[in-house]
Amino acid sequence: MSGARWIVGNGVNTFGQRHDDPTQPGVPGYISSLPVQVLYDTGIAGVGLLVAFLVLVYRRIPVHRRSLAIPVAVAIGITSTFTSTLWFTTTWLMLALFLRPTTNGFGGVPAHL
Repeated sequence: MSGARWIVGNGVNTFGQRHDDPTQPGVPGYISSLPVQVLYDTGIAGVGLLVAFLVLVYRRIPVHRRSLAIPVAVAIGITSTFTSTLWFTTTWLMLALFLRPTTNGFGGVPAHL
């Protein structure tokens, strides 16, 4: 990456179009680290938007759950550096649990869960 690519990135999911897997010539490569993938694909602008999104998500988490949200976010942050969490739906489902309403009117789930 050079020049304006640091700001706007190279385009979403373009790493495989530009780079082969070094262990299998001719096979498209992929970035297995989510932070590196976000920087490569969307540049500093995308990283800034991701951080802003995470701050907004944190603000939407009910106050009584925020103490649990920090360790979960740290765990996801650590694991996403080892493999891209975009491949795992369960990660996004866990994050959605923090955003669900806390009233009993949502699917009959008790408010204390």
